[in-house]
Amino acid sequence: MPLFLGIDVAKAKLDVASLADDLWFYTEGYTQAGGTSFSSPITSGLMAVLNSVRTKAGKPRVGWLNSILYTNKDVQAALKDVTSGESGSQQARSGWDYTSGWGALDIKKLADVIP
Repeated sequence: MPLFLGIDVAKAKLDVASLADDLWFYTEGYTQAGGTSFSSPITSGLMAVLNSVRTKAGKPRVGWLNSILYTNKDVQAALKDVTSGESGSQQARSGWDYTSGWGALDIKKLADVIP
């Protein structure tokens, strides 16, 4: 199995955590659901906010986050670590894990630490 920074990439499922459960939407009535169909647009919106904050500060847009997410300790520390919960048989823990990746985006912190 290939390893990257001690992570078994064959098992890896995600890079960051985002809200995905118990969300309401309306289509011919209110329905509650969750999953990546909800978390992906939330994360995309947060990245748009991050790019806007950086542009206003005269910094470049982030681009592909993974290139610095797995190599920059300051960027990793700027995410809110998810340390409890589970996904299937995997438990969240401190640091990167198969359940929540590096954690949830903290736009203010990320805007300051991303080079």
